[in-house]
Amino acid sequence: MMNLASIRRGPRETPISVVLYGPEGIGKSTFGAGAPNPIFLGTEDGTAQLDVASFPSPSKFADVLEAVASLANEEHEFKTLVLDTLDWLEPLIHAHVCKTNGKNSIEAFGYGKGYVLALDEWRKLLAAVGELRAKGMNVVMLAHSRVKGYHNPAGDDYDRYTMKLHEKAEQLVKEWADAVLFATYKVVTHEDERGKVKAFGDGSRVAYTEHRPAWDAKNRYGLPFEIPLEWSEFEAAAREKSPKSVEALKERFTNLVATASTDLASKAQKNLEKVGNDARKLTQLINWLTAKLSETAQ
Repeated sequence: MMNLASIRRGPRETPISVVLYGPEGIGKSTFGAGAPNPIFLGTEDGTAQLDVASFPSPSKFADVLEAVASLANEEHEFKTLVLDTLDWLEPLIHAHVCKTNGKNSIEAFGYGKGYVLALDEWRKLLAAVGELRAKGMNVVMLAHSRVKGYHNPAGDDYDRYTMKLHEKAEQLVKEWADAVLFATYKVVTHEDERGKVKAFGDGSRVAYTEHRPAWDAKNRYGLPFEIPLEWSEFEAAAREKSPKSVEALKERFTNLVATASTDLASKAQKNLEKVGNDARKLTQLINWLTAKLSETAQ
């Protein structure tokens, strides 16, 4: 009932909804396999070496909806649905739209109308997995990345990583998720005495949680800007709300401020006074300060 007695206050722990995208072979399926009691849905072979449960490979979009409905309506032990991958799913949606409307390809509609119709099917899927979340299941969506040119209205155009999806579908999925993470390999660059930049890496895999010009990401969990590409690390950061975490965040903030210029340190301290003991806002402040320090070092 919608009355004053129904009002809720404060943060509530809810099932996780996360989209993770990145290059092939980086460990997206392994990330999903680390979630609580997962079941995979998709045609990707990334789970062949993983000890996980999975549905048979769907051949049409109706199979996907049927599988999701079975999780919503039948008794089971699974706690996480992993869609592996969204770019595998998109052709099934396009084929469904074409068959329903008597077209031989999604481009045959003309003027992008086919992709607009496909959004209705994406919304059906998101509504279906939303029912799973309402019943307490986590939802993990995986996708491959690609490099795509970006038209920058404020300056020069540049390339950036995006999901391997049509941009309309990508935007819808990003809006739905509580977290969109970009997975990549940790790379450090160094400019030698001749001005030549070299890249170094030890194979470490990380996930970025915030938007940058080179990629898109977001989160509503107050995550650190960079986390190891492991479910346990992600979930621990997403669930952390204890007072102890506030003290740890403030200690980290203090250590960062010690390396900042006088002006930047002063601005950071003023922002800290506004943030207080809000763990999420503290994390956002630390991410901001880390980015500023990185810009200064370049």
